[in-house]
Amino acid sequence: PDHNVYIPTTPHEQLAYDIACVNNKLFSSLSLDDFIDKKFDSKNLTSIQQFFDRTQNFVQTSIFSKSNVQDRSDAITFFIHVNEELIKLSDWNGYFSVNCALGSTPIMKLRSAWKLVEREELDSYLDQCEIKVTDMNTLCEEPHSIPFLGPLQTRLIQSEQLSRDGINENDQMVYDIERRNMEMNILSFVQRLQKNSRP
Repeated sequence: PDHNVYIPTTPHEQLAYDIACVNNKLFSSLSLDDFIDKKFDSKNLTSIQQFFDRTQNFVQTSIFSKSNVQDRSDAITFFIHVNEELIKLSDWNGYFSVNCALGSTPIMKLRSAWKLVEREELDSYLDQCEIKVTDMNTLCEEPHSIPFLGPLQTRLIQSEQLSRDGINENDQMVYDIERRNMEMNILSFVQRLQKNSRP
């Protein structure tokens, strides 16, 4: 699928599938080379973050582009359904990008539009919001799951911080152990990702 082309009138199942396909392709491209020497600006990691941001912006723009309250409410409902499909597809990076957009301050301020969302969809949205970043280790054990990039970024930042913090000789052993554990966590993440990637 084309990363740049999305049509707001596309069925929500198709849009969710397209998002999941792009995320799967991007995450499948990751390798240990992306994490050696903490390459925060590696092409693959940057592409994942950019697609996350573009998906989030697309959701917000699609809602705000509607000219009346009912249309905005329908757009909110549409993306709630998109997220339902992303959950079924176990695309957690896609899920969090859409969920972050729906939960953003500008969208949440559209109170009149939210009031017109049916109760069933509101309940679904609230259930979706119960999925936390801390659940990712368990959720990503599912076959063919696409993880959320956030926890990985946290590991990279922690690893970078370990190398920047000044340490003395007495702390060297602790530092070496912590850094090794961090590297093993990242290695485990990449191996699990490669195992779970869709063909």
